[in-house]
Amino acid sequence: MASWRALLRSCVRLLRDEGPGAFMKRRQAIFHRGTGLDDVRRQYMRLGPTRVAHEVLHRCRSRLAYFQRLRVRHRRREAKNMMGVIREAERQIEGAPQMAMERIRRALRRRKAQGGNAAMQRVFRRDDPDRGTVSNPLEVPVALGQIGSDQQVRFYGEGVCISAFQAFADCFCAEWPAVRMADSDEQWSLGAALGYKAFKSALHRMRRRKAVGADGLGVDMLLAPGVPEEVLQLYFQGLRCCALQKEFPQAWQRVIYVLLVKPKKDKRLVQQRRDIALMAQGMKVLGQMLLMTAFHDMESRLAEEQLGWTKAMGASEASLLLVLCLQSARRQRRAVYVLYVDLKTFFPAVHRGVATTSELLKGLPASFTDTIGALFGELTGEYDSAHGLGDPFRIYMGV
Repeated sequence: MASWRALLRSCVRLLRDEGPGAFMKRRQAIFHRGTGLDDVRRQYMRLGPTRVAHEVLHRCRSRLAYFQRLRVRHRRREAKNMMGVIREAERQIEGAPQMAMERIRRALRRRKAQGGNAAMQRVFRRDDPDRGTVSNPLEVPVALGQIGSDQQVRFYGEGVCISAFQAFADCFCAEWPAVRMADSDEQWSLGAALGYKAFKSALHRMRRRKAVGADGLGVDMLLAPGVPEEVLQLYFQGLRCCALQKEFPQAWQRVIYVLLVKPKKDKRLVQQRRDIALMAQGMKVLGQMLLMTAFHDMESRLAEEQLGWTKAMGASEASLLLVLCLQSARRQRRAVYVLYVDLKTFFPAVHRGVATTSELLKGLPASFTDTIGALFGELTGEYDSAHGLGDPFRIYMGV
């Protein structure tokens, strides 16, 4: 259908720029084999260029309309089949939200196919070039699982004393009251945050056309044209029940890492590649719902000294302040010393216990932190390779 739309645009442009006489020339690109437009040209040549141009445009419009009708018919057939799955899932939603969500996922999964990606064909044992390579399809997944476990050692949090941080926070940090809902003055609660309005808003805020996680369901599938409103309502009910019960699908606990090549880095080493985490987008929607309802009040409680992590105050604004300070010092002929500290993997290295203590101190209720802990606390990772997914390894990264 896209090719006929492009042909119609080319014909209209040709008619506008060169007139009807251009349709009498065989050398035009629109008359290639397969379109049948050259047969139309030869059939009406004796009637003049105006008639030829009219019939060529009519042929393009009729074929475009035909394929549009086919697409509408195909969408209706898909919607009918999906409604059958929905009715069956509605009968099982009571007491089994995960099963209903799984049925919806399978129905929507048929609408979109995953694409491939460049993956590693061989790896070093323990990601060490001195230990030799592994290329056997049965050994590569095992080696990737061991590499993943080794990568998580630095996130174990050895030496972290949560009680010492608690004592420091009690002495030097302010304790805030409980946060309020973003759209009212009521105290934040999990049940009020998990509303259908917040669900729809979170869906539209999410980026579309992103790679899906282990469950195979993407946000663009839920928002695709032709998906009935009943699908969204049923999926929301399952999502809400899982959050309230703090029991989530097993696919949400799997994180698939796609290893991309970094410029000027050794692509043979896993640690030298950029690992892109593909997580279930359903858990991202749930996290977005919780964030939307609580961040409005939390934003005002962040210290100004940290210079960032709020709206309209990011890395570019901090850099602008530094540039202005340097220009002022140069103007006044004064020396300025700038210390750059690279906090490598700062967010993943944050200890979960310390982060939870800080969140409670800022006024987040325990129901919020407990839900986030249940959502992200038992994750396992799997590296993708040319021989399939590697063995799973436990993830200990913080936030």
